Amino acid sequence: MADLVARPCQEPCGDARRHALDSPDRAGRSGACLGCRARPADGRSGLPRRRARHVRRAGFGAGRERRRLRPAPRGNAVLSHPVLVWAYFPVGLHRRRADRDRQRAAASERARHLERAHLPMNELPDAGQPAPEMPHRELSEHVRRASGRATTVVLVVIVLFLYGIRHVLLPFVLAGAAAYACTPVVNWLTARTRLPRLVWAVAVFCLLAGTLALLAELGLPALFVELANFATDTERIIEDAIRGVIGERTVVLLGEPMNASQLANQAVEGVRGWAAQTTEIVTLAVYSFGFVFGTFLTLVILFYFLTGGPQLARGTIRLIPPQQRALIAHIGSKIDPVLKRYIIGVVLVVIYAGVAAYVGLGLILGLKHAVFLAILTGLLEMIPVIGPLMAAVIAGVVALQAATGVWNIIGYVIYAAALRLSIDQLFGPIVLGHAARMHPVLVIFCFLSGGLLFGVAGVLIAVPVALTIRIVLATLYDEPLPYERPAGSDP
Repeated sequence: MADLVARPCQEPCGDARRHALDSPDRAGRSGACLGCRARPADGRSGLPRRRARHVRRAGFGAGRERRRLRPAPRGNAVLSHPVLVWAYFPVGLHRRRADRDRQRAAASERARHLERAHLPMNELPDAGQPAPEMPHRELSEHVRRASGRATTVVLVVIVLFLYGIRHVLLPFVLAGAAAYACTPVVNWLTARTRLPRLVWAVAVFCLLAGTLALLAELGLPALFVELANFATDTERIIEDAIRGVIGERTVVLLGEPMNASQLANQAVEGVRGWAAQTTEIVTLAVYSFGFVFGTFLTLVILFYFLTGGPQLARGTIRLIPPQQRALIAHIGSKIDPVLKRYIIGVVLVVIYAGVAAYVGLGLILGLKHAVFLAILTGLLEMIPVIGPLMAAVIAGVVALQAATGVWNIIGYVIYAAALRLSIDQLFGPIVLGHAARMHPVLVIFCFLSGGLLFGVAGVLIAVPVALTIRIVLATLYDEPLPYERPAGSDP
């Protein structure tokens, strides 16, 4: 009975019983050849001699092919692998050249639902064709397959959501920009050493926090002194400005004649009366507390951005439909270097402008409040076109008030021109590159609209958002960007 239920292996001239089965009468029987019955111990075969001779010759030919054991196909019979079932194979099957290819073994089990041949994962490209890539002109196919109406709805919802939370965007914008600029440093240190990424992220965060604390310790006392002196001199500055406009004449204001000194006194008293109101004091206290809390919150968010930035990026990519991820990855590969260079370049420009302003205004021209004016000049450099103009006007007013002759005014004009030319023509192009260049009208529109919609955060992200939109549209329309065109080509 063991011979009837044993699982055979189709090997020419081989034993058809299971190899692990050691039957007691195995020694008395010969091995069953392919297509033959197992011979009994008395030597009499169950096949005719002529047919047995053909089968033996077929078995010898298959033996020369050195075929491996393979399980026979299982049928639907009660005994799936009966030994007494044989098939006749002619000798020519093993002698012809075309028939020497090994036959594919049938599966011992029927194909299940997930074992069909037409599954997408089983469809392999032709050997002569290269793997599909994502060239520029094929990206438009993804865009055409995407639903334009759904994309528009999603963008509108995102803008409305950001507008609703515009009052809490500033800490996230500042922390995100700092983490985005420091992430390449963390990745480079992680790749060069065997330490985990978390260690270098914490080290970079401690370095940034320590630098900020050092600047606050050294700069805030001097800044407060400058602000106090500036507030004390405000009346004199306003009086000199009004006298420069009306001279020594009197002006009738609200039915009363007033000269320059009286007008300046009225303006200062109005500001002091506004600041002395209880509601305004509470408002100033709330803003002061908000500034301190916002600074602390920015540091906390920066820590999490530095340590968990890759996880946040992967989670954001998972929100994108799978069929659009290749397109988004291609666009992101173009946006990433431009934004990183812009953020790092703006930080370097701010530092350069602040140092140059202090050297020019404080050390060369000898103006009062040089520290305050230098910090203000550096911070306003973050706002292209409008910021430098505001800084030049404020510093110019202070320089005019302190001028004792025409040479002081000429010296300030030379300083302002040298600072502007050095930033726009020398230092700025080096650190920012040509990718961040935009038309001044577009920059002004972006800053006004961003500030109106999102406040200070909108002013800071206006240019990066405009650069991102330009790169996205150029990629979708399959057009080269201005800095990617070869020299001498038409725009």
